[in-house]
Amino acid sequence: MKPEAVLFVRFQLFGLICSSRQLLLKSPCSSSPCKNEGTCVPSYINGIYECLCKKGFTGEFCEKDFKSCKDAYNSYKSNASELVTLHFGSNTTSVLCQMGDFGCGDGGWTPVMKIDGNKNTFRFSSGYWTNKSEYNPSGATTGFDSQETKLQTYWNTPFSKVCLGMKVNGQLRFTVINSQASSLHFLIADGQYRPTSLGRNKWIALTDSRARLQPNCNQEGFNTKANRKARVGILGNNENDCRTCDSAIGLPVLPRHAKMKGPVYQVTKMASLNASARKTSLEISARKSCRDAYNSYKSNASELVTLHFGAKTTSVLCQMGDFGCGDGGWTPVMKIDGNKNTFLFSSGYWTDKSEFNPSGGTTGFDSQETKLPTYWNTPFSKVCLGMKVNGKMKFTLITSQASSLHSLVADGHYRSTSLGRNKWIALTDSKAHLQPNCNKEGFNTQTIHRRARVGILGNNENDCNTCDSVMGFGLDSTACGDLHSFRAMCYILVQ
Repeated sequence: MKPEAVLFVRFQLFGLICSSRQLLLKSPCSSSPCKNEGTCVPSYINGIYECLCKKGFTGEFCEKDFKSCKDAYNSYKSNASELVTLHFGSNTTSVLCQMGDFGCGDGGWTPVMKIDGNKNTFRFSSGYWTNKSEYNPSGATTGFDSQETKLQTYWNTPFSKVCLGMKVNGQLRFTVINSQASSLHFLIADGQYRPTSLGRNKWIALTDSRARLQPNCNQEGFNTKANRKARVGILGNNENDCRTCDSAIGLPVLPRHAKMKGPVYQVTKMASLNASARKTSLEISARKSCRDAYNSYKSNASELVTLHFGAKTTSVLCQMGDFGCGDGGWTPVMKIDGNKNTFLFSSGYWTDKSEFNPSGGTTGFDSQETKLPTYWNTPFSKVCLGMKVNGKMKFTLITSQASSLHSLVADGHYRSTSLGRNKWIALTDSKAHLQPNCNKEGFNTQTIHRRARVGILGNNENDCNTCDSVMGFGLDSTACGDLHSFRAMCYILVQ
């Protein structure tokens, strides 16, 4: 008698459990190989598995934690800046990792210090340059603002590049020093002079051209000092020597004739440094979008910004650089977890003007769901849609002008878009189950059986009356993803 089916297995991959009544395959995940609460995804065809790591961990078995923003960049492979938890032994610290190119190149920049030139916290003689003590670590999460900070990264993070930045009169400027060390503390704390080779023009270019740096000497580096001193900087003199220098630019020293307002920051390629100016209250109150902030700063450095809508304010993490939709300042609107029911098609959050977890607007592309006042307040000409599937983020751009996303969605009327099915499928990890016909897409796209607040419909039949598949944002039984093959963590931003 011929068997009805034949099952071939390789014992060394699967293992078998036999009895007189059953033959069971042993899961490749049965040994719980994934560490640090990682999720094991088995493949019974190949007898292998994949570990999906919890945020903050990486490696084949999720056994490695992040010790720098470079580690996070290598794991996420995205230029989208976000909050990351770094691990140093039993200590952790949360930082806003600048992933894209804001003036020093991309690749993941780890914040180290932010220094306000109007304050005495980090003068040359301050013990913070020589000790291993933190100062206001929460300032690490707010980007290039005026909160001074010194982080554990000062003595824990090795690097090969240092990014120095100054913000003067609201303009951020950066330059890169190529210098390899086990930490910035290692280069500075012992007080020994270590030369750099930027050149006086690059130091002056960090300022707004008001810098008074006398023409001679030009001794630069870490712990450069004569009559003038800088932990990181350059000395100048009218005389043709370095013994009687009268001028210096750097950290924490500033030009003698004019104090530069605001903080000096520090980050690197795995550490960095900068300086900042305060905006007038009129300029600040005028910010209603991240585009406004970008036009003010003219920088691709992502940062926390307070947006004003009448008497209402909300803080958001503005993505300034190009993370997949272009640069120019992207305002977060919603973050949707496809595994939850918060933002299903029928949810009132699509039609009302209520916030949901507004603090999620400050944390970047993580798993905190949020709906912000930007949903009904922020006009735009572009919408950036993003999906994170199996830890990989992908984005696409819709060109659509409106007074707000609420005005496009809340009334339930269909408004078409023209991305095309290939771009919708490209948002996923190719697991999307989208049948080949119909391909009706847009805002409030729907038929009798399938609906999406923003998405595309598919059908095996050559019509849109009996669609069986849909992918997008705000579906009937999946808040984001498709109905059959995957659920995603999803993001909506506008500009």
